[in-house]
Amino acid sequence: MKLDKHLWIMVLAMLLFTGMAFANTGSSAVADHEGIYSFSEFLRLLGSLGLFLFGMKFMSEGVQKAAGNKLRKILKAVTSNKVLGIITGVAVTSLVQSSSATTVMVVSFTNAGLFSLAEAVSVIMGANIGTTVTGWIVAAVGKFEVSDFALPVLGIAFPFLFMANEQLKNWAEFVIGFALLFFGLGELKDSIPNINDHPEVLEFVSGWSSMGFASLLLFIGVGTVLTIVVQSSSASMAITIALLSEGWIDFPTGAAMILGENIGTTITAQLAALIANINAKRAAMAHTMFNVVGVLWMLVLFRPFLHMVQWLMVATSSLYCNVFGQGCDIDPQTIDIFSSDAEMLTTLGPVGLAVFHTTFNVANVLLLVWFSGLLVKGVKLIVPGKGQKKSDVLKYLDSGLMATPELAVIEAQKEVYEFGQLTHKMFKTNLVLLFRSDERKLPKASKKILAFEDECDEKEREIARFLADLSMNNLSKATALKVRQIWSIINDLERIGDLNEKIMLSLGKRDDIPEFNEQTLQAIKTLTDKVDDGFEMMLNILDREEQTKYSLDQVRHMELSVNEIRDTLRNAFFIEIENEAISFQTGLLAMEVVSNLEKIADHIYGINLDMLDIN
Repeated sequence: MKLDKHLWIMVLAMLLFTGMAFANTGSSAVADHEGIYSFSEFLRLLGSLGLFLFGMKFMSEGVQKAAGNKLRKILKAVTSNKVLGIITGVAVTSLVQSSSATTVMVVSFTNAGLFSLAEAVSVIMGANIGTTVTGWIVAAVGKFEVSDFALPVLGIAFPFLFMANEQLKNWAEFVIGFALLFFGLGELKDSIPNINDHPEVLEFVSGWSSMGFASLLLFIGVGTVLTIVVQSSSASMAITIALLSEGWIDFPTGAAMILGENIGTTITAQLAALIANINAKRAAMAHTMFNVVGVLWMLVLFRPFLHMVQWLMVATSSLYCNVFGQGCDIDPQTIDIFSSDAEMLTTLGPVGLAVFHTTFNVANVLLLVWFSGLLVKGVKLIVPGKGQKKSDVLKYLDSGLMATPELAVIEAQKEVYEFGQLTHKMFKTNLVLLFRSDERKLPKASKKILAFEDECDEKEREIARFLADLSMNNLSKATALKVRQIWSIINDLERIGDLNEKIMLSLGKRDDIPEFNEQTLQAIKTLTDKVDDGFEMMLNILDREEQTKYSLDQVRHMELSVNEIRDTLRNAFFIEIENEAISFQTGLLAMEVVSNLEKIADHIYGINLDMLDIN
C-alpha cells in the first residue's frame, strides 16, 4: 500500500465520489455555503481516511519488522495441506490487518520459488477470511469513544519509538499504528454528515438503488473502483460502514459495495506481479479468479443470502448487545436489514455488514476449496507459460515487491543463490580448459566463460539496484544489516566471476609455452578439488536450507586448507623450476592459476561468513 504514489488518485476519486453523491444538492445551496459539505468538512473526511490508511500502513510495517522472521516461518510451514494453508492465511492477515499485504507476500514467495501455485491458492483463500476482522473492528468503534483509548495508547507507546531496543521500537510502531487506525475510524465516522439533515440526498441514492439487478451491479462497480483507488479493502470497508451507519446507503447497497471491494482488493497483487515471473503472475490471477467467482455465485443468491444474514442477526442479537453494546433496545423479532429505518441502520447496520462480509468469505472458501485444483488449472490456461517473456539475467527479483522489505530480502537471497551457481559453472568450465578432459568442449569453453562473466556483471548490477531500492524503505536494523551483507556477497561473487575470467585468459597462454606435465596438473588438481568443495559448501549455505550443516569452524578449516595447499604448490613449483623439471614460463603460469584459485577461495570464505552471520 504505497500511499505516496496513489495519493493524488485518491484525492481525485474522493472529489469525484463526493460530487456524484451530492450532485443534486443544488447550486443555490453551494452559493449559500449551506451544502452538505463545506470545503473544511471535506478535508476532515479526507484527513480521517488518510489517518486510517497511515495507521494501517504503520501498524503493518511495524509488525512485519518485529515479527518478519516469524511470519516467514509461518508462511513457509505451509505444505500441500489445504487446511493448514487456509489457517495460515487467516492468521497472517488477521495479524497484519491487510489481505493485500498477505497476498503480496504470497506473490513474493511464489516468485522466489518458495510456494507452489496450489500452496499459494490455499493461503489466498485464508487471507480472504482474515481480512474480515477489519469489519468487526469498524463495527466495534460505535461502542465507545475511540479517543478514550486511542490517545492514551498512543501516549504510552510513543516513548518506545526512541528506545535503543529495536524490537521494542518495532512493536511500538505496531501499537501506534493500531491506535491511529482506530482514531481514523472514529474520525471517519464522525465526518460523515447526518442524513436526516439532507433528505434530498437520500432520494438521490434511493433512485440509484431502486433499479433491481442493475443497482446491484452498479454498486459492486462502485466498491471495486473505490478499493482500487484507495488501495485498501479495509479502508473502503470502513467508508461503506460509515455511509451505512449514517443512513447514506441501505443495507443491500452496502453489501453490494463489499462484494465489489472483494474484487478491487485483488488489484494490489496484480500490480505486484506485473513484471514478476510466471508463477507469481498465476498466484495473483488465482486471487482475482477466486474473488470474482465468489461474487458471481453471490449474484445468483444475493437476496436469499441477505435473508440468511438477517436470520443470523436475529439468532445472535443478544451477543451484539453484550459485546458491541448495540441493538439492546431493539426487539430481535423486528430486526429487518431491508428496512430504511435510520435507527436500525445506525445501530445494527455496521454489525450486519461485518456478518455479511464474514459469512460470504467463509462460504466462498468452503465452496471453492473443493475446486482448488480446477482453479489452478484455470489460472494456467489464462496465464500460459509459453510466450511469457522472462528475464535473461534475473529469476526472482523481477517483481520489485517493496511493500514487505523484510520478505523481499528472501527474494534477494534466492537470486544470490542463482548467482553463486553461475560462478560455479564458470569454475567447472575452467576445469575443462585446465585439464582438457573433453576435447569437444574446448572450442566453446572460453566463449562460455566470457558470456558467463557478462552475465555475472549484469546480475551484480541488477541485484545492487534492487537492494538500493529496498534500502529506501523504512527498514529494521536487522533487515538493513542483511541488505548490507547481501551487497557484500554479490561483490564477492562478481569478483569470483572476474577471477574465473583471469584463469581462462591465463590458460589461453598455454599454446605459446611448454605444456603442463602430468605431475604439475595433478598438483594443481589437489587445489581445484578443494576449491570445488568450497563451492559446494558455499552453495549449500546460500541455499539456506542446508546451511545448518556448517559451522564457522568448518568454514575456517576450509580456508586454512586452501591456503596450506597453495603454499605447498608454490614451493613445489619453485623447486621444479630450479631443477628444470618444468620451464620458467610454465611454472609462472601454474603459480598464476594457483594464485587466482586461492583468491576465489578467499571470496568464498567471505561469502560463507556473511551468510552464517545473516541467519
